[in-house]
Amino acid sequence: MAKTVTRWEDLEIYDGLVYRWKKSPRTGELDFMQLLLPCSQVEKALHQCHAKTVAGHFGIQKTTDQVRRRFYWSTWKADTKRFCQLCAECTGYHRGKLAKQEPLQPV
Repeated sequence: MAKTVTRWEDLEIYDGLVYRWKKSPRTGELDFMQLLLPCSQVEKALHQCHAKTVAGHFGIQKTTDQVRRRFYWSTWKADTKRFCQLCAECTGYHRGKLAKQEPLQPV
């Protein structure tokens, strides 16, 4: 279910694209603009922030930071986490915590 935009004063159109001004959590002042992303562009944006020029398979936290600074859609945080967890290159390299191994047995 899509969320309704309630802060119209935070929106701005630039070059035919809609951006949202984001307030800094520290100062409360308008700090940067996020592109309001249509659903059709979410996968592409996630791929750019996680694996292309912006980042390099740095994991969930750094990818989340990249997405937060650039884009906004209603489910961005959950989508970003899911994208990173399903990344074939990352899951092939980072297999999580290794299973405990038993001590070697004499043969």
